[in-house]
Amino acid sequence: MESASHAAAPVSFGEAIRRGVTDWHFRRRGSRSEYWWLALFSFLVMLALENVLRSVPHAFVVPIVFLFLTVVLFKAAVRRYHDIGRSGWWALLNFVLGYMSSLMVVIGLFAVALSSLDNGMTARGRWWWGASRFGFVVLVLNGLWTVLWLCRPGQKNANQWG
Repeated sequence: MESASHAAAPVSFGEAIRRGVTDWHFRRRGSRSEYWWLALFSFLVMLALENVLRSVPHAFVVPIVFLFLTVVLFKAAVRRYHDIGRSGWWALLNFVLGYMSSLMVVIGLFAVALSSLDNGMTARGRWWWGASRFGFVVLVLNGLWTVLWLCRPGQKNANQWG
């Protein structure tokens, strides 16, 4: 007897956006198409905002939309992890690693630039240069790991999320 697949069913672009904006449940599965359509939508929205709303009076809109899209993608990632049989806490780990390593790269490069303004690179500047390179490596590895996991097909058998 053939058992039914428990993996999340693929969705269209419009359905993925609808679910992303209206479905705030974390305890369910999310298909690959749902996550990646939302990622594409988020990218296109941010690209449009970056190019259309460059005027100062509307500059406050970009961080608000960015924060909203970050939350939408985060919950989609949690559901995507549920579909592959993993805990949603993996999404939080990816999120924290990504943002902390990005911050390390930016602060490190800024500190190196400030350090170089004096009389060449100081010991502190070399330390920040190393920290920045380490942050970059963590950022790349975390990104690759996340993409590989989020591209995996959903589990066909039941798991604790459905």
